[in-house]
Amino acid sequence: MMQNFMQIFKVTSYVFNPYAIPNLLVTICLLVMGFFVFLQNKKSRVNLSYLRLCLACSLWLFGLAMCYLSKSGDIALIWGKIEYMGVVFVSTSVYVYSVAYLKLEKQKKFVVIGYLLSCIFLILSWTKYFSSGMERHFWGYYHKRSFLHPVFVVFFFAFMFAGLYNFYKEYKKETQAIEKERRKYIFLSFLIAYIGSVDYLTVYGIEVYPFGYIPVFISISIFAYTIVKYRLMDIETVIHRTITYVLLSFIILPLSYLGIVILTHLVLKGPAPSEEIFTAGFFILVFLFLITPLKNKIQQWVDRLFYKDKYDYRKTLENFAKKLSLFLDSPNLLPTIISTIAESLYIDKVAMMLFDARTARYMLRQSKGIGEPDITIDKENPFVAFLESYGNIVERELLIIHPRFEAVKQEGLQLLDQLQAELVIPLIVQSGLIGILGLGKKVSQEAYKTEDINLLSTIGQELAVAINNRLLYEGLEEANKEIREAEAQLVQSAKMAVVGQLGAGVAHELNNPLGGILGYAQFILEKLKRPEFSPEDFQSCAKYIESIERESTRCKGIVETLLKFSRRPLSIKPEPVDLALAINETLAIIGHQLKLKNVKVLTDLQPALAQVMGITNQLQQVFTNIILNAQQAMPEEGELKITAQNILDARTKTPAVVKIEFTDSGCGISEENLLHIFEPFFTTKQKDKGTGLGLSVSYQIIQEHKGNIEIKSQVGKGTTISIMLPVALNST
Repeated sequence: MMQNFMQIFKVTSYVFNPYAIPNLLVTICLLVMGFFVFLQNKKSRVNLSYLRLCLACSLWLFGLAMCYLSKSGDIALIWGKIEYMGVVFVSTSVYVYSVAYLKLEKQKKFVVIGYLLSCIFLILSWTKYFSSGMERHFWGYYHKRSFLHPVFVVFFFAFMFAGLYNFYKEYKKETQAIEKERRKYIFLSFLIAYIGSVDYLTVYGIEVYPFGYIPVFISISIFAYTIVKYRLMDIETVIHRTITYVLLSFIILPLSYLGIVILTHLVLKGPAPSEEIFTAGFFILVFLFLITPLKNKIQQWVDRLFYKDKYDYRKTLENFAKKLSLFLDSPNLLPTIISTIAESLYIDKVAMMLFDARTARYMLRQSKGIGEPDITIDKENPFVAFLESYGNIVERELLIIHPRFEAVKQEGLQLLDQLQAELVIPLIVQSGLIGILGLGKKVSQEAYKTEDINLLSTIGQELAVAINNRLLYEGLEEANKEIREAEAQLVQSAKMAVVGQLGAGVAHELNNPLGGILGYAQFILEKLKRPEFSPEDFQSCAKYIESIERESTRCKGIVETLLKFSRRPLSIKPEPVDLALAINETLAIIGHQLKLKNVKVLTDLQPALAQVMGITNQLQQVFTNIILNAQQAMPEEGELKITAQNILDARTKTPAVVKIEFTDSGCGISEENLLHIFEPFFTTKQKDKGTGLGLSVSYQIIQEHKGNIEIKSQVGKGTTISIMLPVALNST
């Protein structure tokens, strides 16, 4: 035995066998993953038990590979016994892992029993009572059983079943959704590992190629993913990617193996014909150039076959992210983001908090399924500060168990509870954290998978940019609104200044009818005090009362017209305006004042003047400003001519524009002053007689009505102001 043992170190004891390569590759993967997980936390019992499981499986697969490579049955037998040094600990390691992971302290005594029995079988495996020798198969040497081997198989399946049962039982007890899902998938991974037990069929006379390395690799990979990430493992991702590489192997590996076999032939058996060298090189080049495009094609096919739902929602979210820029000026951007994410991922609760610079707090702006609409959080909150510096998605599960989040765990869980969320996505742009997006549980109670997190992380960046642009747009809209309000106040101020100028004229106009009313009232009272009140007295009193009613109505009309002019319009929505009526109402207010100044007013308003779209109150303000300016340009006496006519469209011969002209015979305006006439606060009057806002505001109003205003003037001859306003579409 010792002499044969030394032979295992000689190269001449082996022959190349392609069936050994998969086992060797899986062995390397298991060792790398096992030590990687262990080094993440050397003190963890779970990590240590996982490493033991990887070592046991690695020794099994490595010994099996060396059996395939052995030239003789004696060398293969030694490697078979080394192989069983791992095999006898596989089922025990699975059971120990379940006890450590699930913290089943009461089962520790069975752990000791398991290790003790494994050690006994380890000793027996080196005797002829366990394995009677090796038998040659098409893939290489494999064990022949002895009479104690069935006892070991019973032990193997008993402890494998015990580990499986532990996870099933604890899965039923678990109430936390994420942990429940984790245990469910670990349970399924054990079932996958059980497929590897078909390797025992050959030992019992049923010749089946030992492909146990495939399900074991899948199972251990899932465990590694679970432990390292401290989260639910994505079993679908592992399986569908494994299928991809298996299919790829069936296409590519035969070609590469052929090249390797030829090269081995060259090394072991001396020079070979040049054709073989050429063939080997050709197959290697085929392998190098075809593996990537073939892998991508197969990956797409497998994605669509096994991963269709996720593939669809990923496409939906990615396409939506690309179109976010189209919603910049839409008030529906935030609701659309919320509804798209909720519908794509099947989430019942989504919440978006955005930063409010006025309060220095993050406030709930949009949500779905959240019962508390007034959720806010201070900018200085430790968890908010951590999110801004961390810059990644934070999940509830990681917040609870990962030491990285220990300092902000309490504040983080409080925010997640308020938002009823399972994870939060920080929305970060160059200026910093502009918002927080919280996502609740999926309707299916399925936890978020790695690919979900990766997708949401990428989309979160695009959402942050789009939302930031929308916030900037809202800021501009708010600024424009404030400007419009300031302009409206300016217009109103200018209007009240005009009302002040009208005051004296209106007072004179009211004075005459009020004097008449007072005189008639006094005369009636005198008549009523006489001892005898004749029918003739009654008739004269009736005439006086009619005069009082007439003059009172006149006063009422003057006051109402002035109030209508001075007050703010109830609606700033444009409507069809009768310009002739608007001009006549303006003259009704200001006409008496013009008479006092000896200004003669001539009007030439075209019959059936077309209506324009506008705000009557504002247009009357323009007319009043122009008429008052004309009156002030004619301090002694003068003439003001007001005309209005339709301008026809050259093609349709229908009214297109209404042109209104105000022509006075005043002092005129110099060319130098005409250049500045529409500028705010520019005036040619004395400072106590003008604000310089009248024509500036008038220009603004006409521009808002999509019209034009022009001034032509000659010093000493007079001024003409022309206004062009577009006809309303429904005007007849």
